[in-house]
Amino acid sequence: MTGILGTSRGAGTTHYAILLANYMVGVCGCKCAVLEWNDHGDFERIERVCKGASSDNRSFSVLKADYYKRSGTKELLSCMAAGYEQIIIDFGSDFFNQKIEFLRCHEKCVVAALSEWQAEGFLEFVREMKGEAGYKSWNYVISFGSEDARRQIKKKLGLPVERIPLSEDPFALNRQLIAYFER
Repeated sequence: MTGILGTSRGAGTTHYAILLANYMVGVCGCKCAVLEWNDHGDFERIERVCKGASSDNRSFSVLKADYYKRSGTKELLSCMAAGYEQIIIDFGSDFFNQKIEFLRCHEKCVVAALSEWQAEGFLEFVREMKGEAGYKSWNYVISFGSEDARRQIKKKLGLPVERIPLSEDPFALNRQLIAYFER
């Protein structure tokens, strides 16, 4: 179970969750579920764009990955019972309210944007999570911001901050993205 949490709104958690799901399904051949564990409503918009309309169903499929809209414990337990090999949880950016559930995930991925107006959100996140066991071994990825900012943050905080390769369409993997996920 992989938890993806953003340090600010618009950092790219949903984009990253879709990328990871498409890698797990398309390259690894895993049965994969993606849960929207926030109230942003992005999955309903994704369904509308990809399927032509949104439905009353709690889930829909795109490219063999199953997406669960506005999920919670009930959907997670259902997915665990359904035999998914990979469950990805998109927590959005509300890390104060999502902290406990995020910490329960086996794999933890923090998506940050280091643009000047968003970097403070990342620093605030690190201050909040500093006392948590293993926080330095989590996957920290950035979607926006300069390479210089990434290097400075990595050096200053001693965290493994990696850049996500450019991805205009999270449903279309390229060689760079496949190599990134295989590292």
